[in-house]
Amino acid sequence: MEQRTDIRIPVEGEELHAWWYPPHDVNGPAPCVVLAHGFGGIKQMRLWAYAEQFSEAGFGALVFDYRHFGESTGQPRNLLDLGKQFSDWNAAITAARARPDVDPDRVAVWGSSMSGGMVMMVAARDARIAAGRREIDPHYVGQSHTALGCRKHPNTTHRPTSDHYRR
Repeated sequence: MEQRTDIRIPVEGEELHAWWYPPHDVNGPAPCVVLAHGFGGIKQMRLWAYAEQFSEAGFGALVFDYRHFGESTGQPRNLLDLGKQFSDWNAAITAARARPDVDPDRVAVWGSSMSGGMVMMVAARDARIAAGRREIDPHYVGQSHTALGCRKHPNTTHRPTSDHYRR
């Protein structure tokens, strides 16, 4: 299997650092999953394990660090700015869709912890997102919805492990 590739994604004068995991054993454009960690997390915190599994299953996987975190640029370091993080999601999704080995209409989003709430908003704002998955602490769900301005959607459930939603 091909190894991951380091890529840089421009966003508002800064750069996101990302890892690209190509789809394994697929001819032609493949589906892709874009992944990011939650509050203060970086891609080295085991997101590679998920990306490798997606890649082996025939999905491309793009794992990125938000601006101000990890290997991405941005000063001051470790700045949490939800507006910027939503822009980072959009930039990462755009970069994934632009890849020749990705089917731009089969891009999914995957978030952990706080980004689990963010992917719901990302998917709600981008009708082209094919699917989403969130991995989130059940005690955090209400707070993340409130902080992100979400209302409970009738097609999502609040279970301890994850939510699935699909258009």
